[in-house]
Amino acid sequence: MFCSKCGNEVKDTEKFCGKCGNKISENIKQKGKIPITKSIILGLIIFIVVLLIVTICFYISDISNDDVETSVQAESRNESTTQNNTASKSNRREELMKELEKSIEGQGITWEKYSSDSYRKAAGGKSLSEMTNEEIEKEIESNEKRATQQKEYDNIFGEKIKELEKDVKAKILSNYFNSYNEIYVQKVWIALDKSKESIKYLYMYVSSSQNSNSSIIVRWDSESNELYKLNDYGTEAMKIWNSEDYIASINYENNDKKYTYMIRE
Repeated sequence: MFCSKCGNEVKDTEKFCGKCGNKISENIKQKGKIPITKSIILGLIIFIVVLLIVTICFYISDISNDDVETSVQAESRNESTTQNNTASKSNRREELMKELEKSIEGQGITWEKYSSDSYRKAAGGKSLSEMTNEEIEKEIESNEKRATQQKEYDNIFGEKIKELEKDVKAKILSNYFNSYNEIYVQKVWIALDKSKESIKYLYMYVSSSQNSNSSIIVRWDSESNELYKLNDYGTEAMKIWNSEDYIASINYENNDKKYTYMIRE
């Protein structure tokens, strides 16, 4: 057995410890067992602390890995969403361009000219690349409204304009180009009296041939049924364009007459 005080091994017959003098009768007799010393207790404490630290580190590492995985997944989802949004916007843009092209059909202008930056800038608008989808949608709506009203005007004035154009052209040929058998009509404008559903003025820009520089602009007046030669084409064209009466023009493309009615908002 061992001394409970110092751990020294003593015989069963001994009453005192030969090392520390402690009474053996006060010892707890523990045969074959090694007493727990301070070094053993300290070792256990260190082991528990180390185990606790390892456990905490493992737990933190596991949380960190979860956070990284979650972050990667979130980033992947965001990237996927961005790509989908970009593709969606691109598809919507293509759809709008097709709708815009369709909205100008029958309005006397080709898509190539209508979509060109030079034409749009000259008309005081933005290039298509500068426009937002919302702006293009509004332009499509405006074009569709104009197309509907053009059909209404054409039903009312279409035949009247054709007949009047022939008469005015004949008068111009007789009055100003009597030495020619034919004249080339470059442009026709119509000023309509919408309230009376009648033609108020007809402006015709003509020349002796397609490539001639000797062009004149003539106005026919419905009240007097007379022709008036106007002085300056550019100035008169702007007056016509800005006139509240002006409502229609006739474009000539490859000898195909296309009536275009202005919409006054």
